[in-house]
Amino acid sequence: MRAGETLSMTRIERQHHIERLLDQIRDGVGDLEQLRVRGVRGRPLVERETEIAASRTQLAAIVAQATDDDARTTSSTGRTVVRTAAAGRSRRSTAHSAAIVPSS
Repeated sequence: MRAGETLSMTRIERQHHIERLLDQIRDGVGDLEQLRVRGVRGRPLVERETEIAASRTQLAAIVAQATDDDARTTSSTGRTVVRTAAAGRSRRSTAHSAAIVPSS
């Protein structure tokens, strides 16, 4: 998926894509751990790490786009209005933020 394609996604499509990326990352990290346990080094390990990093980058871009989209709404006058929480901070809990941060 290219960066511009996230603009045309519905919320449901975006959610499904995010879930697929999370599955890819989870599977990739599991594979990476198995490779390390088996003593694999070098190119195969680097390639797998690169694939995981690419999935994480794509996930971050989609989540950032979704956050931008959620911050905008169209008023009854047809103007785009940017919504902000008090002091510009999100009302999401810290637990939510911690859940989407990849562990290393």
